Formats: sequence, structure tokens, C-alpha cells
Amino acid sequence: MTERTFSKIIKSDLLRVTNHTKEEAEAEVVTAFLAAGRPGDSNEDLPAYFVTGSSGYAERLVGELRLTGLDALAEKTLRAGDRNRVRWYVYPLPLADLSFPELLLSYETEGKQDFVSSSRAVCRAALRGAFLASGTMADPLKAYGIEIALRNKTAADYLTLLFHAENIAPSLIERNGRPVLYIKEGQAIADFLALIGAHNGLLKFESIRVDKELRNSVNRVVNCDTANAKRQADTSAQQSEVMEALLASEESTRIPQELLEAARVRVENPGLSIRDLGLLMNPPIGKSGMNHRLQKLMELAREAGLSWDCGKEA
Repeated sequence: MTERTFSKIIKSDLLRVTNHTKEEAEAEVVTAFLAAGRPGDSNEDLPAYFVTGSSGYAERLVGELRLTGLDALAEKTLRAGDRNRVRWYVYPLPLADLSFPELLLSYETEGKQDFVSSSRAVCRAALRGAFLASGTMADPLKAYGIEIALRNKTAADYLTLLFHAENIAPSLIERNGRPVLYIKEGQAIADFLALIGAHNGLLKFESIRVDKELRNSVNRVVNCDTANAKRQADTSAQQSEVMEALLASEESTRIPQELLEAARVRVENPGLSIRDLGLLMNPPIGKSGMNHRLQKLMELAREAGLSWDCGKEA
């Protein structure tokens, strides 16, 4: 993993995406404000400005606001005693007959939400705005997860509608009194990164995901082989012990010669597989033939009270 977090990698991708229409720019910037804008003094229900630590994103917000037909102002502030704590405050300003509160309220109407969710480019621009505003992505080396923290339930319902329009079903939790939409399934995350235009982030994520799935697949095979080897070793040890007792008993005088030979081969070679034991027979026999003889010997031992139930060797 590089010094930058995955969230920063994705947002760096998104800052390079160009909106091709006024509708796309409007959907992106309005959704960003609805997701994480700060309320004004006159109306706490509507966001009046946006705060970000990224100069690139502040510049993008100003540009997108102007594309919608509004004006905008960006102010830079420094936190006292900390020169690295830069904050940009972006304020939408009215222009001509359009005001920002009116634009925000229009996105709460059913007609506007239907338009956004039914237009692929506009819907994806809106989702891009939501992630730029308040989205985070976990390091996929540790866990899969994308979260978008939102201002209120109205914003959560709106974003959920947009996700569903793209066939992605997010989950909803509440954290610190605010709704948070999240997705944790690998393919859904890959789909989301692709549709919002985070192509570099998608390539890095898919590379990690393929590597993790390959390692998991190898681990499953190794664990399965280890389990099979343990079962084979346990069965071999039980058979060897039973065969040794059988050969030392009076029952051995009534056992056919080919079965006696199979018993001796098993006792003398407790670590070999059934296939390899068959090759030591004279003449050599196949795995099924050797397994049949060993099972017959186990039956004779049980009848003589010398054995207990044990599984067949794979």
C-alpha cells in the first residue's frame, strides 16, 4: 500500500473526471452538498456552504457551481497553530434568477429524483459527488468496504435510490446520530468504482482482490490436502495396528494367503497409500483391489474381536 490511502487514490481519480453536461455538473455538486454540506444560520435543514481540506476539490466545487448557473466563493483558512491544517470554505452565491436553496429543494421532489436516477450519466455524476463529499474506502488488503456518511435520512433515501438504479444494494447504519451507507461485497465495490470513474483505484483494487482470492484458493486446497493426509495417516495407523494383532492371532491360520500378504504389506509399510501398497504385492494389484483386501481383513478382525470401526482411506 502507498502512503496515500485508498480513499485519496479514488478521489484523485474522480477529480480528473469531466462532466459533459450542465445536468451532470448540477447533480454532482448538489448531491455533494446534500451529503455533507454545512447548514446556514437561517435554515438548518438546507446546507449553505461546504468545507474541505482539498484545494483541488474546492476548485472543482466552484467550477461545478458555475456550470449550474450559480456563482461561488472559496475562502482558505488556516487553523491556529497548525499550518498544515488548511480548510477551504465554498459558498454558493445566487446569480440571475437562480438561488442555491431553490436548487437543493428541487432535488427533494419525486420528478427530479426520477430524472437523476433514470439518466445513467447524471446518476453516476451524483454518486461521484457523494463519494467526493464524504466517501471513504477501507484498505482492501485488510477488508473490503466503502462508506458514505450523510447529513440526514433524506439524503440517505436519495442516495439509496441512486445506488439501486445502478443495481447496487447498499446497507444502512447509524453512526454518531448520522446515517451511513456502505457496501462490503467485492464485486459491488468494483462495480461502484467503475461507474463513478475511479479507474486507477479500480485497477489497484482488482489486483489486490485477485491476489487475495488466489491465496484463499491455495489455502483451501492446502487445508484440504492436509486434512486428507491426516485422515490417511490415522486410517493407516489403525489398520496397521489391527493387522499386526490379526497376524499374531489364531485367526491368521484361517486367512487366505493373498489376504495374509496384504496384511503383512500394510504392517511393514504403515505410511504408504493404498495405491502404493498395491504395487508392493506379488503380483502388483490396483488401488481398488488392495482396498478390497484391506477392508476384508478389517471385517475378519472385527469378527475376531480385534478391530473397531474406522473410516476408509481416501
